[in-house]
Amino acid sequence: MKFVYSFATIFMGLALGYAFNRLVKKGTIPVGEERAEAFRSGLQRSVLLFFSPLVFCGAVWSLDLSAARMFSLPLVGLSALVLGSLSGFIGTKLLALPPEQAGVYTTCSSFTNIGAIGGLVLFLLAGEQAFALLPFYKLFEDLWYYGVLFPIARSYGERAHPSASSTPRFGPMAGVLRVLRDPFFLVATSGIALGIGLNLAGIH
Repeated sequence: MKFVYSFATIFMGLALGYAFNRLVKKGTIPVGEERAEAFRSGLQRSVLLFFSPLVFCGAVWSLDLSAARMFSLPLVGLSALVLGSLSGFIGTKLLALPPEQAGVYTTCSSFTNIGAIGGLVLFLLAGEQAFALLPFYKLFEDLWYYGVLFPIARSYGERAHPSASSTPRFGPMAGVLRVLRDPFFLVATSGIALGIGLNLAGIH
């Protein structure tokens, strides 16, 4: 039942979002597309900048940090992302895909939904203690996306459309710096750090 409930929750969220979008476009909900987009963006920012870091902080706060093996989870998570990208790259060669398709295939093979959908399923099936391990598992996810996958996607795009590559290059180092300055990344890591600090301080 937990498995059914988790996917029913995901489906309902997607269905409600789609229905709201369709009703706005048809004029049934007279808010206008610009206001609807602002509402959507506000919901997304509130989740990413407040609720998610707060949940991660509370989960890590209550976690038993005595098991040193949990600190290897960031490397396990990064290995999964790298393996996905390498598998996608090999697939592009086997399928002889053109650059614009190869870029999509290589990068999307590495993307995951571990933070949103995966996190919900993990919490419902395995509980809060298991969910508390999620921030450690996905610690390097944004650095990998912005520092590696986005530059890879750009290089494929430049190969597919050489005349459209007049904008400045977005290299790996620029991607890493962008992540380190990103407020979403900073807030998320701050939530994890605060949870670890409260945990180590012995505050219940």
